[in-house]
Amino acid sequence: MKGAYRELEEALRENVGPVVVDRTQNPKFGDFSTNAPFKMARERRQPPPVIAQELAEKLRPVLEGRFSVAAAGGYVNFRMEEEALAGWTNWAAGDPWPEVFPKSGPKVLVEFISANPTGPLNVANARAGAIGDSIVRILKFLGFRAEGEYYVNDAGRQIANLGLSVLHFIKPDTFPLPEDGYRGEYVRDLAGEFVPEATPLLAKGPEGITLREAEEFGRKVAHHILKLQKESLKRYGIAYARFVKESEIRGSDYPERVYSILKGAGLLYFADADGNEANIPLPETFGGLYEGDRYRYEGYALLFRATRYGDDKDRVMVRSNGEPTYFFWDSAYHLHKLDRGYDYLIDIFGPDHHGYVPRMKAVMGAFMEATGTNAVYDVIIHGQVNLYEGGERVRMSKRSGRIYTIDDLVADVGKDAVRFFMLLRAPQTELNFDLDLARKAVKENPVFYTQYAHARIMSLLDYAKANGVEGKPIKDLPGEERGVAALVQYFPYYLLKALPIRLREEVWRGLNLPYANVEGKMDFSPNLLVDYLIELAHTYHSFYQNNRIVGSDRQGERITLSRAVLYTVRYGLNLLGVSAPERMG
Repeated sequence: MKGAYRELEEALRENVGPVVVDRTQNPKFGDFSTNAPFKMARERRQPPPVIAQELAEKLRPVLEGRFSVAAAGGYVNFRMEEEALAGWTNWAAGDPWPEVFPKSGPKVLVEFISANPTGPLNVANARAGAIGDSIVRILKFLGFRAEGEYYVNDAGRQIANLGLSVLHFIKPDTFPLPEDGYRGEYVRDLAGEFVPEATPLLAKGPEGITLREAEEFGRKVAHHILKLQKESLKRYGIAYARFVKESEIRGSDYPERVYSILKGAGLLYFADADGNEANIPLPETFGGLYEGDRYRYEGYALLFRATRYGDDKDRVMVRSNGEPTYFFWDSAYHLHKLDRGYDYLIDIFGPDHHGYVPRMKAVMGAFMEATGTNAVYDVIIHGQVNLYEGGERVRMSKRSGRIYTIDDLVADVGKDAVRFFMLLRAPQTELNFDLDLARKAVKENPVFYTQYAHARIMSLLDYAKANGVEGKPIKDLPGEERGVAALVQYFPYYLLKALPIRLREEVWRGLNLPYANVEGKMDFSPNLLVDYLIELAHTYHSFYQNNRIVGSDRQGERITLSRAVLYTVRYGLNLLGVSAPERMG
């Protein structure tokens, strides 16, 4: 037993090919349908209704006893047969979901949040975290070897400015706040903890400190902030496979490798102040750009020919003063990712990073072409988050001058509500977060009502056990019971719909079924799983309120149906990083 959706997909792929199967919008047409006849019409030079009829006739004997098959216009519709649906529901009541899909799929790395270690994690980071972590969880559940990663930008001028900002708050009369310094209350709070480490720098005064010394001190502060960020992430329910520090990438051989690969492919050149390519030979190594700490090509920037890979302009790798750009260091980090043998590399960027995507795709394309690496790289840009309270948008937390942080949000409405609400909309869209609703234990609060379905069933099972009532196999599904059972069987469908089509096809490849070689962006949709769980919970609550369970003449069958819902809700919530409580007030 594999569940209704997987059995249907397998039958269609074995007998028709990799066609798209969807849930029907109107139950009167069945449970699932395919528009394959429309896709096949041009090649066959036949009207879709004719093809639909042919497919229906071909599939009826294949699906007999499991699905009834009917052609309707250019569609082929499938309705789960009652006896088969009963059998699948009995199966679902046995806690089967982790075994539905294979466990040795492609390797996937998802980088998300990667906030600068210069302050607390904010609301935008909370959304990136909910999206990234749920994607990793869903991929693992479906058999992918998926990992989450956090890149720590603990090097460069911003870290030096962090160090100088802390020195300012320790000794404000002596050390001015840098123009791009950090003014938040959290920096003032941290300053007192770093007086011992700061003492040698304080003695030198602002004129005696080198940029390198400021950066080294700032890195100590940044690593302390990173520790606080990790504690926030733990409270938020996120566990990464690893944290990779920029300082470690800078100290590795990856900067040299970036230079060597791009130079060897003819993708680097010097340009003057007007952007004109200069006829200056490139040195053999990245280190050859410098003599000691001095840049040997003053006035000339080093550029990457990003336009060859679809970007709108070539991108600066090293500025005309010899300072490598963030893009250069980020390229080194992404080469490090590529070297680790992932099949898919996915970055999740914030809403202000649209312009950064083309250059990253360009350099990754260059790396893969030059090294013969076969991987897929793509970026998800998540939408903005707007907090609302009392019908008005929240700009700041109650602590004046401080951003509204993940910790603020979790302390206010709880981890589960934050994660669930952050996933209510497609990742790419803007999201309005209603704080008032998230605080309420009411039917209108989607996370509360979904969790309550799990707690309600747990209480029901305890009550049934105390009264000597046990589950028994379902043989038929009258009335509302069929609607609940059908929804249970949609669980694998929505898990796969949460993936971009390219990765859905990887699942079928792993099952040795026909698959389509499709392209497309990595547009994940964990919000579809959220919508499904809300629908399942509301449908079960309605069934529970309209039908007696313990004490009815179908009490055993209804206990089995309830148990099938229990496991489905439990696993679904877990994939969102949301708890499934056994008791709720």
